[in-house]
Amino acid sequence: MSALLAQSVGATIRGRVRDASGGVVSGAQVSVRDTERGIVYQTLTDSMGIYQVATPVGRYEIVVGAGGFAPAKETGISLSVGQTLTFDFTLQVSGPRESIEVRAEVPLIDTASGTISGLVDRERLAQLPLNGRDYGFLTLLEPGVVPNNNGAVNSPFGPSGPISWSTGKLTRPRCF
Repeated sequence: MSALLAQSVGATIRGRVRDASGGVVSGAQVSVRDTERGIVYQTLTDSMGIYQVATPVGRYEIVVGAGGFAPAKETGISLSVGQTLTFDFTLQVSGPRESIEVRAEVPLIDTASGTISGLVDRERLAQLPLNGRDYGFLTLLEPGVVPNNNGAVNSPFGPSGPISWSTGKLTRPRCF
């Protein structure tokens, strides 16, 4: 019997909260709101000012606040399956009812993890020419993924399958 690793179906938002002088803010309230469903996930920063919230995929906004500081806000966050995004906040000492809104683009490259992952959404899936709609062939769309037939003669990736290999290079796909 072989071990089977689980796949992640959610996403993670994490980061660090600091004050204007660079000191960590422990115990800051972090609220992550799903803008499509209205669900709010809340947590507090730890003694190092770090927070982490696991969420389902979707669109989010983050509001961070602490006593004596003006709240900070990040909007327009879109999370995909297995994605981990980092949002650090710098809180300013509050005056009378002041708030700060920070807008940023989500990075295209996940520098926090060495894993290879990808998302094929419904629109792209409907446009792909998949033989028999076998979702297993979608893995070949990801960079760094190569077929491995493990010595099987009748494997779809073996010598009699749709992909033939010659000297380690893809030579020509054959029709199914």
